[in-house]
Amino acid sequence: MATSELSSFIGWVDLSEEDQKRARDYLRSLAEGTLDELGFGVIRDTFADRFFPATSTIMTRARYFILVPAIYLHVLNRGLTGDQAQKQCARLEQELRSLLIKNKSIPNPRQDIVQRYPASIYWAGLRRLGIYTQGGSQARYFNGLQDYFESQSGLLDDDKNAHAGDNAYELWDQEIVDLCDAEQILDPDSRAQFANDTDLEVTKIEAKYLKRRFLADETATVISNVFRHNSFEPNSYPWDWDYPDELERDIRHAQQFSMHARIATLVYYVMLNQLRQDNALAAVEVDLMDAVERWWDSARDRHAAWDITDFINWTAETKSQRGNDVPFVKQFHHELTAAKSATSFVESEKVRKLIVAREMDKRPNKRRLRPGRFLAEWKLPSQWSSDESGYQLDFRAGIASTIVKDIFEGLNR
Repeated sequence: MATSELSSFIGWVDLSEEDQKRARDYLRSLAEGTLDELGFGVIRDTFADRFFPATSTIMTRARYFILVPAIYLHVLNRGLTGDQAQKQCARLEQELRSLLIKNKSIPNPRQDIVQRYPASIYWAGLRRLGIYTQGGSQARYFNGLQDYFESQSGLLDDDKNAHAGDNAYELWDQEIVDLCDAEQILDPDSRAQFANDTDLEVTKIEAKYLKRRFLADETATVISNVFRHNSFEPNSYPWDWDYPDELERDIRHAQQFSMHARIATLVYYVMLNQLRQDNALAAVEVDLMDAVERWWDSARDRHAAWDITDFINWTAETKSQRGNDVPFVKQFHHELTAAKSATSFVESEKVRKLIVAREMDKRPNKRRLRPGRFLAEWKLPSQWSSDESGYQLDFRAGIASTIVKDIFEGLNR
């Protein structure tokens, strides 16, 4: 009889930065104390990427889109590769952070040493804007630097001039390379130091460059639209921005989905609060049923008009369906439109079963709707708001307002 041996091995999967970002967002959706406790993250981020590309919820200021490439180009020009290049970039990022803290550009820093540098936060955005021109993660970038330098080392011609080889490629957008070489944007000096007065205000030259990168996007986005029309006003939700006609369908569904997330989360909180009291645990100090009633009065009729069939088609087209997303949204909306009052809706056995099934699908190992540790530890998240607009998800409109505001202020500087 022939025999075969099975062997096991451990390896690394080099996910793209977008894949890593989605994984982090999903894990955050399972964490304690978030406003995405029922797992709406994938659909939320699909909308957000269409409206405000190159942004993420943990970004802070637009100038990092300049400062990060400046650091990486500085290290690239010194011919460092692999771990040496990575350590040098990390050192420069840490020194930059210390300088920004000293200059009070970073308020209330939590600790002197950080585990996530700006490059890891802005990497996907740099790729999306075409500032970094290649694919892959930061780890792949550093590991591939040796190949990059080899691709650049071609033969000498008859005049002894060096020419890149046939397989030569560039890592960074040529315009930002030229701006750095001409010292027209902020970058480290020959001693690998930033100027002492470095802050996070975008200069006019930097702002013009970033505007061009957002306008170069081939898809219709909210950000590119406000740059194209010079029509920016900070707003809490994307439907309050000057958005292009091409996004009308997306905007309409995002608005309804934000209302859906709000009422579903409110019902979830009511159920958790009641279960805590049934198990002799302290109730929250907020009147959750009052919040449900206010949502019902302000948003229920608008939400009842949602074209669920078209929304489900949209999730299929964008490949943003996960788990029981489709049946949950469809059935939850059906029960909402059929209910006669906020109280009858919240107390409906069908609605409660839908919430239980949703939690089971999205938080199988951290279920709260049963006695135990996770119910005992639950409390209203710090992000809780009594916002009466009827919405919950802003699809990164907040951070996008900061990023775009920084650039417009630079354009007017």
